Amino acid sequence: MISDLFPIMGPHGGSTGGSFIPWKAIAPHEAQAQKNHQQSLARLAERGGLDPNEALCILLDKPWEPTMGDYQTRLVQLWRVVWGPL
Repeated sequence: MISDLFPIMGPHGGSTGGSFIPWKAIAPHEAQAQKNHQQSLARLAERGGLDPNEALCILLDKPWEPTMGDYQTRLVQLWRVVWGPL
């Protein structure tokens, strides 16, 4: 069911080519989402979600920081945090 999933933006922003992670994985990090984006996770989802780097920072309870990694690399890192090693 789509409502159980949090959107991850595609490589060029927006939902085209994007993905999803389980809400239950990111929900415990609501406070970090507020710190990083001054918005709730629900509002961020309504606006199209997060890019992999933004989601990764929230899941690791770290402040947002720009990354030099490409989209695919950050997406794999995100999957490893959510689902463990591939």
